[in-house]
Amino acid sequence: MVQIDIDCTPEELVALLAELPDPAQRYEILRKAIKPKPMPAVPLERVVLRPESPKTESVAAIRLNGSVLSAFLEEKHDGFRQIVKFQCSMKFNWGNRQWYRRMDKFTGDPLDRTIELCHRLLAGGFIIEVDTPWVTAIHTADYQPEQTRWIKRVVDGGEYNDWFSINWGRLDDYYEVAKRLPGSRYNGDTVVVPSVHFDAIIDFAHARDFSLSEGTQELIAIAKAKRDAAILTTVEPPKQRKRVVAVDVRPQLQPVTEETIADEFADDIA
Repeated sequence: MVQIDIDCTPEELVALLAELPDPAQRYEILRKAIKPKPMPAVPLERVVLRPESPKTESVAAIRLNGSVLSAFLEEKHDGFRQIVKFQCSMKFNWGNRQWYRRMDKFTGDPLDRTIELCHRLLAGGFIIEVDTPWVTAIHTADYQPEQTRWIKRVVDGGEYNDWFSINWGRLDDYYEVAKRLPGSRYNGDTVVVPSVHFDAIIDFAHARDFSLSEGTQELIAIAKAKRDAAILTTVEPPKQRKRVVAVDVRPQLQPVTEETIADEFADDIA
């Protein structure tokens, strides 16, 4: 049996293939020998965008790495903090001295959040360094606005497990209207509602432009199935007994006067 050794020169490979009568073996040798040449990573070009009247000469570097959006500014600036924290929901990482946000299925397309951040910073008077392909979308504000109003399913296994959780963004406040929902409870920074009240949750979401998460839609289906599985029974209302108001019928005793005392008892009293 021929010893197969892939690490060989092209000449040795040709000679090796000639010794193999089996086409399947020759194919396997070629498959292992021909390795695709790795393409060198081409770094994206970066460009600096400058507003007409910048609030600072410091440049904010905006980067998107997978699902993590980061923003770095060399100086501390309260206006910058107001935009990245309160308008774009970013958090500060003290270790790397930068603001960051990790996107998930509720935040929408990471590129949309990146373009939104860049657009807000540029409109807010900050110089930004961004990837070149983003420039047109930044100038035209070409991004889908973030949906910050969500109704989610609680799945933490705690007291409110399989309840609905009403969530909203930093700029909104739905507490007063959410707490009027049947069975609602305040839970941290959200309001939770029992799943049996799914009809009220659907009406609330439609009236106030809340989105229903996949988990919420599943919980609604489960709650509806439970309600539909209940046996519908009609019973006659109980007969109402006539109310009785008791009256005191005891005879009243009349006071005894001298005129009513019998003659035979009069001497005893005198």
